[in-house]
Amino acid sequence: MNKSNRWITLKVWVHPNSSKNEIKGFRGDILRIGVTSPPIEGRANKACMDFLAKELGVGKSQVEIIRGRKSRTKTVKITGVTLDEIKQILTTRL
Repeated sequence: MNKSNRWITLKVWVHPNSSKNEIKGFRGDILRIGVTSPPIEGRANKACMDFLAKELGVGKSQVEIIRGRKSRTKTVKITGVTLDEIKQILTTRL
């Protein structure tokens, strides 16, 4: 399988105005992250996507919010990785 054809969706709960950008862990099947940006004019959404891309080692264009742009709970599509790869990466961050 071509790596660019792999993708997953991930439920993410975003805490804007956090003291630092960080992965806070999982609550059930929802990944909780904090971002320092405020929830104004999409800044927290952009910070969320940029932070996830950096933490997962994928390009910024490979992370997209597909549901929940105006909510703290979002569904994010991440291209180029599998769920197992994400779990392995996030396990080292928690």
